[in-house]
Amino acid sequence: MHNGGLDTASTKRGSKSENGFGIVSQSDTLLSKLISRALNKNQIFLLQEISKNKGKTATGLIEEISRENKIPVSTLKLNTKILKGLELINFFNGDPVRLTGFGRFVFSLVSISASQNGVTGNMAGCKSADPSSNPGSETGGFL
Repeated sequence: MHNGGLDTASTKRGSKSENGFGIVSQSDTLLSKLISRALNKNQIFLLQEISKNKGKTATGLIEEISRENKIPVSTLKLNTKILKGLELINFFNGDPVRLTGFGRFVFSLVSISASQNGVTGNMAGCKSADPSSNPGSETGGFL
């Protein structure tokens, strides 16, 4: 079975359950865990807020999130820049900030991971508070 170029153990065992991206659902769980550890809590929170965005620009959304959640604007701007660099979000000169197709895919995987860990509502809490259990969390997911 062709599975988007990934040779996973689950396909060898004969699992036929695939999502729309041609990746076996057991792999989705593994990717969810990986992505949840690679992105920091502010980046995941930004993906969540951008997924609900109804036409605000990046600046407008950042200011709203900062005001409502007491997160420094500079922190949100840095993480927005990182997400744009990873091509998870897109915005340009006054256009609304949006998730890219890849960003929607990544956000759906992070959502799977959060729901499996019993996290509901604000996904900013889906990261472990213990930095030793989440390498790279202090540096925005980059070592």
